Amino acid sequence: AKVASISGALKLKGSIDGSTGTITAPATGEVGDTYYVTGAPANGATFQAQTLRNGDAIIIVTAYLNSNYTAANFIVLEKNDDVATTAVAGLIQIATQAIANAGTDNAQAITALT
Repeated sequence: AKVASISGALKLKGSIDGSTGTITAPATGEVGDTYYVTGAPANGATFQAQTLRNGDAIIIVTAYLNSNYTAANFIVLEKNDDVATTAVAGLIQIATQAIANAGTDNAQAITALT
C-alpha cells in the first residue's frame, strides 16, 4: 500500500554502497527517492536493523532532513533472487523424476510428485 501511494513519485536516485556491511541513509530524503544496494558482502549489509543484499531497493516514504530519520522513513523491497540453502530462503530448481531417483544431485529439490 505504501508503494502504491507513492508510485507516481518514485525517483531513482542511484545506489547506496553496502561494502562496509552497514548501510547509511542519505543525509536528506524526499518522498519517493529510491536507492538500490550495491557492494554488499555475501551475507548482506545491515540497514535499520534489516539485512539487505545487492539489488534490494530502499524507498523513502516520509521526507527527512539532516540525517533525522528512523526506520519509519523507509520501506525496503527485496529482490529475492538468492539461491536457496538450508539456512536461507531463495530460488530452487525442481528435480526431474530421473534426478530424484538417482539421488545424487544436491542442488535440486524434490517435490511430493518426484
